[in-house]
Amino acid sequence: MLEGTADIIVIGGGLVGAAAAYGLAGKGLDVLMLDEGDDAFRAARGNFGLVWVQTKGFGLQRYQEWSQESADRYAGFA
Repeated sequence: MLEGTADIIVIGGGLVGAAAAYGLAGKGLDVLMLDEGDDAFRAARGNFGLVWVQTKGFGLQRYQEWSQESADRYAGFA
């Protein structure tokens, strides 16, 4: 069992999780990253955070807008 504190917990050590943890640590935050490991082909390894907006939410206007707003914020976390 882990003891202690962290400013933020990042769930998933895939591309997006690792980048977020790295960026947050670079801003001086104490980051704890949790990941299941290489033997589990799940979201962290399987879909790399679904980082695209080209066809996300096709036909669903609000979801499309939400996806674009999310992608626009990515650079601020780096």
